[in-house]
Amino acid sequence: MRHIKSAMGAVQSLCTGRTGRRMARQRGFTLVEMLVVVLIMALLIGLMVRTLGGAGTRADVAATQAKIEKVKAALEEFFAEYGQYPPVPFYGDSQPVYFEYPVEYLGKNAIWSGTAYLEAYNQNTDDEAKRLFTLGLMAFLLPRYDTVYNGSGWFSINKSKLYNHEQWKHLTPTEYDIQRDLDAYHRWKPFLDGVVSDGEYRRGPKPDKDEGTTHINAGKTLKDSWDQELHYESLPPHQSYKLWSSGPNKKNEGGGGDDIGVLINK
Repeated sequence: MRHIKSAMGAVQSLCTGRTGRRMARQRGFTLVEMLVVVLIMALLIGLMVRTLGGAGTRADVAATQAKIEKVKAALEEFFAEYGQYPPVPFYGDSQPVYFEYPVEYLGKNAIWSGTAYLEAYNQNTDDEAKRLFTLGLMAFLLPRYDTVYNGSGWFSINKSKLYNHEQWKHLTPTEYDIQRDLDAYHRWKPFLDGVVSDGEYRRGPKPDKDEGTTHINAGKTLKDSWDQELHYESLPPHQSYKLWSSGPNKKNEGGGGDDIGVLINK
């Protein structure tokens, strides 16, 4: 009887030991499994974040391409009317897209009035600190006089000075928007709706500081999905042009590399 009890005790001990080892192994496997699951989830989350980020970038690229296509349509209307693409002048080494004009004179502790200020700046200069006007691409796609008068109350009372300002009159011979230009504008205006952005340009010796800003210019411009201005280039005889965005990396590569845009040759 003692032998039977001893044998049964041994079997029970063995079973208990095996069960304990199985449970230990199960607990160990479950821990490893949980670690694997955590790692897989981390990888999936990382992939999801990259995918969503890529989707956002693709959406921005698509939106910028759509904007450029709309401007392209407006430029084709311009070409149909005038036989050339906008002959934007060079300011420094570039042909800007923005149309810039003064809206506020900030001369502090100065004897100048707004009119005297205009006279002092009555020169055709590429000096950005003294820039009153920038007749970029948008100055050819928008009614020039109406845009300035509606956007600048200060200039609406200084028309005679504006008419004779060298930075203005060498590219704007008339003192009003002629009917042909207005009619043409209304043909391509639908392509510009929702595309044109407002701009602000602080000018002066130190435009990054309030005390160095002598005047503030407003303007109309074209921006991409990354809030950067587009780039334009058209050389004489203006039968071709390039219009492009610097792209997601915001580095202007002249229309190559990561840039997004169009090149048109007639």
